[in-house]
Amino acid sequence: MVTEMPGGVNVVFGDGHVCFIGETIDGNTWRCLGAIQDGHKILGAY
Repeated sequence: MVTEMPGGVNVVFGDGHVCFIGETIDGNTWRCLGAIQDGHKILGAY
């Protein structure tokens, strides 16, 4: 992840909500957040 914001990025989701995602997020979780209808469930906080 490359960002000018220290510590992470603000992400806008398809339903319109915005969430700060820290740079310590697991790489697999980050990839799953960007996938559409891949069948994977994202459990817990990110």
